[in-house]
Amino acid sequence: MPLYYFKAKDNWGNEHTSKINKEDALQVSEYLKSRNLVVIEIKKLTILSMDIEDIFFTPKVSKKELAVFCRQLSFILESGTPLTTAFNILESQAKNKTFKRVMSSIYEDLLIGESLAASLRKSNCFPVFLLSMTDVAERGNRLPEVYSYVSSYYEKESKFYEGFKSAMIYPLIVSVTMMTVVVASLLYVVPNYAMVFESSGVELPFATAVLIAFSRFTVNNLVQIVVFLLVFILGAVFIFRTEKGKIYIDKLKLNVFIYRKLYVKNLNLKFSHTLDLLLNAGLDLPLSITIIKNVLNNKFLDAKLDVVVSKIKQGEELSNLLKGVGYFEPVLCSMVKIGENTNTLPETMKKCSSYFMNEMDIYISNLNKLIEPLITIVMGVILAFIILAIMLPTFYMTDIF
Repeated sequence: MPLYYFKAKDNWGNEHTSKINKEDALQVSEYLKSRNLVVIEIKKLTILSMDIEDIFFTPKVSKKELAVFCRQLSFILESGTPLTTAFNILESQAKNKTFKRVMSSIYEDLLIGESLAASLRKSNCFPVFLLSMTDVAERGNRLPEVYSYVSSYYEKESKFYEGFKSAMIYPLIVSVTMMTVVVASLLYVVPNYAMVFESSGVELPFATAVLIAFSRFTVNNLVQIVVFLLVFILGAVFIFRTEKGKIYIDKLKLNVFIYRKLYVKNLNLKFSHTLDLLLNAGLDLPLSITIIKNVLNNKFLDAKLDVVVSKIKQGEELSNLLKGVGYFEPVLCSMVKIGENTNTLPETMKKCSSYFMNEMDIYISNLNKLIEPLITIVMGVILAFIILAIMLPTFYMTDIF
């Protein structure tokens, strides 16, 4: 759909400028008139006149924005406000330009009779979980209640990812610094010292000879190395975007050392938290597992969870089926068993999600404590090797003179 830029004035003389996706300029004009805005300018944007993010980036909503959006919509709808008016309010309050444009587009779709789920899906920036929950909520006429549950879900998700990102900042900075120092040494420092050593005629120690050889190889083949890395990265991206590639990478996530434990714990956290949410929203177990499959977003597990759904419909217990999948922790399977036996599955899943959230916090904290000294040691060893390789011939030269 084409993107249009508009400038308009309201009844108080205030100017409004924004961008909006519409079929033609007439639809943009009608949209502005419906908002009691006087049109000053409407312009269809070409590729040359668009911003970079308009061309290359699909609008995405962060987990924090999702939590705030769901909470606000829940509050507004609980007060008895019509859905179209609610999105009009959300649009006027939105500070993020992209999000404001999305709210405007949804508002327009609702005015012409589209369902909320269809409008959200058309915007192409909301996760599958929210789309599924919206569809279920609309069918049961429970939007305020369901969106309240969903906002709690995204608040927890946001808290977890923010904690994970902040824990990884120091290791990332140290790693980038180390790589920069090593590359700079190989390209600029070592070649200069190599010229000095060769002119002096001193016999080079093994470490120095290795370092100089590696430096020369890097300098002489820099273009080829960069091209190879680019081709390798682009090739990997292309392969991992295919169906088989996605299955392979998702299987790798479940089996890679260190990362496996973190990923599996997060998998169990998402499963328990989402199942609690869906059962409380009134969904049956097979439909809940189907939605959870989309939330977990692991192509390797999709087929296994499809089997789980099929066997639940045949009357088998979820706890036994989860054991058969092989990637759900014993504590989760035990809690599901207790919930099934006592008919308190939503309550046990809520407790289970709290347990896994605490486990994730502890694991990330311990992982961070392990990674920081490990990176420091690796960085120290590499820099010590470079410094030693450069300094040893200097000592030999001092002895000669």
